[in-house]
Amino acid sequence: MLIHQEYFEDFFNTARESILVLDENLIILLANRSFYDSFKATPQETVGYLIYSLGNRQWDIPGLRTLLQDILPKNKELYDYEVEHTFPSIGHKIMLLNARRIYHKDIGPQMILLAIEDITERKRLESLLMESETRFRRVFETSSDAILLLEKREGSITHVNPAVEKMLGYSIKESVGKKLQDIGVSHDMSDFQTLIQELNRSGIINYVGVPVKTKSGQYIDTDIYMVDRAMLAQCNIRDVTERTQAEKAARQRLDELERFTKETVQREFRIDALREKIKALEEQLREKTK
Repeated sequence: MLIHQEYFEDFFNTARESILVLDENLIILLANRSFYDSFKATPQETVGYLIYSLGNRQWDIPGLRTLLQDILPKNKELYDYEVEHTFPSIGHKIMLLNARRIYHKDIGPQMILLAIEDITERKRLESLLMESETRFRRVFETSSDAILLLEKREGSITHVNPAVEKMLGYSIKESVGKKLQDIGVSHDMSDFQTLIQELNRSGIINYVGVPVKTKSGQYIDTDIYMVDRAMLAQCNIRDVTERTQAEKAARQRLDELERFTKETVQREFRIDALREKIKALEEQLREKTK
């Protein structure tokens, strides 16, 4: 029996969850170390007290009363009961409660085992993740870039945004399961694992001036951005045809200006030479008329 008691105490005090043992009148019989550490309490102000009176009645929580007085008496056990409460001493907490009624003829009166898991931080991270996913979804759906999500093993397309069909002419159904080269991307990505290794190192890869053939057979000029998304690779295709055409027109205009400047300089040089000849002839005439 002593060995069993030692095992129980070791388990009870090393459990990460806060655990309380209550009697049938909801008086605390036992609390583990995690409870004392998490809720800034001491054994002297915990054991022997009604649970609702703890910490100057900080534990007089409506949700906890519902669990212990209404739900648990009708059920032997209850799992994952979420309670949210602001404690004056430790602030706002979100707790996941698991409770079980325990009775054995050798133990005596019924007891309640109450496990309390503090999920405040987990909930905060879940909220941040959900917010991040919402922002990404909004950008994904409204972006003028064609965005394709690729699985990392072979580069198969798993999802595309509406801009893909608008830019390239391929619907979601026509795109999913295909490779980038199947929808007109001319850049060689056949060694996809090498690309993924580079992407894992750098986080982003840019390809500038990549010709892409649309479903209609038209070629557009694009810049392609590969972004690491942990489980997936994100491929952004940006149509830069207008920019390319503007750059080409600017280069042509610059060439024309350079040619015009050169011709103007040459013409000015010829005029200057002609002026010198005229001046020399005038000098010769003056010499003859003396």
